[in-house]
Amino acid sequence: MNAAANDVTHDLKEKFAVMRTQDETAYRCEDYLSEKFQRRLQRTAQAIGSDDSLPSMSDSSSSSDSGINVEWREKIIDWCYQVVDHFEFSREIVNVAMSYLDRYLSVTSRVANKRTYQLAAMTSFHLAVKLYEQRRTAMNMDSLVSLSRGYFTKEHVVAMEASILNALAYRVHPPTAICFYRHMFLLLPASACAPIVRHDMEEVGKFLLELSVFEYELATRNKSSVAVAAVLFAMSRVDEHSLSRRSRAMFLENIMKYSCLDPECHEVAECHEKLALLYAPYQEELRAAPDVPATEDTTDLGRESTVSPVSVAGFPPSQIQAYAPCQ
Repeated sequence: MNAAANDVTHDLKEKFAVMRTQDETAYRCEDYLSEKFQRRLQRTAQAIGSDDSLPSMSDSSSSSDSGINVEWREKIIDWCYQVVDHFEFSREIVNVAMSYLDRYLSVTSRVANKRTYQLAAMTSFHLAVKLYEQRRTAMNMDSLVSLSRGYFTKEHVVAMEASILNALAYRVHPPTAICFYRHMFLLLPASACAPIVRHDMEEVGKFLLELSVFEYELATRNKSSVAVAAVLFAMSRVDEHSLSRRSRAMFLENIMKYSCLDPECHEVAECHEKLALLYAPYQEELRAAPDVPATEDTTDLGRESTVSPVSVAGFPPSQIQAYAPCQ
């Protein structure tokens, strides 16, 4: 291994160490939908008192009585993907936005009804776009407010943004599962497989990690474990002629060596099972899709074009089937 390669792998080892520390501590998401956690959060809120920084948000809909639930979360993720596709933003924006929203809900009991949840979700998405999207001017505050169709004002968004930033202690650069995944594939030797095989594995994993955002249980797992599970699943889709056993073993050995992650640990196995279930409905559809040469730009591959993103106020029905691997 030459000096340049040594420098790269040394840097990767340091990056993995930092990312894992962040992932397992400050950026970890609690199981905020569990009854035990909600009771603890309510006791904490009662001890602290009310938060006057947020505007009052009443909600007369019947679903507001049932509290935050997985269905609300899935519908808002659906909406986020529609918006990023409409504005042609990076889809990783949704991973970042949901990190904000999930962690915010882990530390606050202020989100008491659907309307406040929608505001928190929209604001998390807007904050992620501001910080991560180079084309962020394509969606300014006015366009965001217009998507709410009168539900929220600029003052609502500004107040919620301040609440989210304070609750997260300004920790707004989460190590996403996609970020871990990209770094892991730098550890796959160039000689291990043909470029098109490498490309296909990367695309399958990225598609899986886009789908993984919908799975609430994966939000409460270490993102590094989700990424390792995606690597394992992507390799399982390749035959041994295209990627030999020796190459697979070398790849996993490199991941263990430089990231100190165990591909055989229980959490990775749980994540792998969840990813397999998410992928199953798309297996035949993706197998029938035409191959794309590895030299082509696949940034917009399979992106579903929309005339206009749906208003968040409407909580659009699930349309996950419209989404295909793109990044």
